[in-house]
Amino acid sequence: MGADGGSINKSKNLIISSKDESSAVNDHHGKEFDALSRWTICRLSNKPLRLPIVSDYKGNLLNKEAVLEWLLTPEKEDYSGQQIEMFKHIKSLKDIVDLGNVVDGESSVLKCEVGDEVFGKSTTQFEYIASCGHVLPHKLLEQTSVDKRCPVCDGPYSEIDIVTINPCFEEEHNKLEQRARRLRNQGVAHNCKKISVGRKRKASSVDSSKKRPKK
Repeated sequence: MGADGGSINKSKNLIISSKDESSAVNDHHGKEFDALSRWTICRLSNKPLRLPIVSDYKGNLLNKEAVLEWLLTPEKEDYSGQQIEMFKHIKSLKDIVDLGNVVDGESSVLKCEVGDEVFGKSTTQFEYIASCGHVLPHKLLEQTSVDKRCPVCDGPYSEIDIVTINPCFEEEHNKLEQRARRLRNQGVAHNCKKISVGRKRKASSVDSSKKRPKK
């Protein structure tokens, strides 16, 4: 029960409901919950985030265990329509990246090992390098923009490898969508690995069938 008389109900889609949904106060609480839940809750399982953590091309944080269950459930009967629409792009492990330097903090919170800042409780914008999976504060990555080497593993990276975690602005979302399209055109998956020929042909046939005019 919230301080304003509203109640937070758990559902398959993480919907915030209250006694007066038209209330501006409740709307504010709903936005705060959503902003925090993106850093603490896995949207595939609706369970707390726990190691190992992975991320898709949209910058979502997910439990790897939940992704494995998703891939092993071809009919997706255990998922809501919203979840199916949101994660239909995850078709193999190449569509996710293992985040290597996310650690458990106190009180079961997750934090970035570099800078020691807690996810969801910091104003810091976090990004990760898809080619190696290391999470870094945006400001630190800016400092390596010249030599393009990961501060954690010293591995080389390019601008297209950078993925914003939990993007908030439309510009950030559009940038990630553009990145995904560029990679597909190059025959490369989200984890920077080559897409298998069979998968590329299947994707091409689907695209061509969509473009084919109906008789």
